[in-house]
Amino acid sequence: MAPDRISRLEAGVRDAVMVAPTQTKTEPFGIVIENNRVPQGAAVINFFADSELFKIAKIVDADCNAVRRWDIEGRPGETTLQNWDTVMFDLGDTSWAVSLGLTEGRVDVNSLTMFVR
Repeated sequence: MAPDRISRLEAGVRDAVMVAPTQTKTEPFGIVIENNRVPQGAAVINFFADSELFKIAKIVDADCNAVRRWDIEGRPGETTLQNWDTVMFDLGDTSWAVSLGLTEGRVDVNSLTMFVR
């Protein structure tokens, strides 16, 4: 994946641009999830502009072990995110929630929230 398709996001971030309006929407983008600048995990996500939906290709923890389960808030068992849905997943002892959407031609993360158990 090209470096301009990967964003580092700190826990608690709001309104972060993942894919700029000038960038293609047909290639996957990556998110490196951090807490206090320490990588906690990463995700590879595909966006489908015609349908305004997202599909997660992969989520891994800090040791690159695959995360096999994630849930869409309010729709358990589904794996496709509609525009501005929130996906929830665990990385070790920490739960995470990330909200994704398309606004004015750019793909944004509305919020990245960490919940320590």
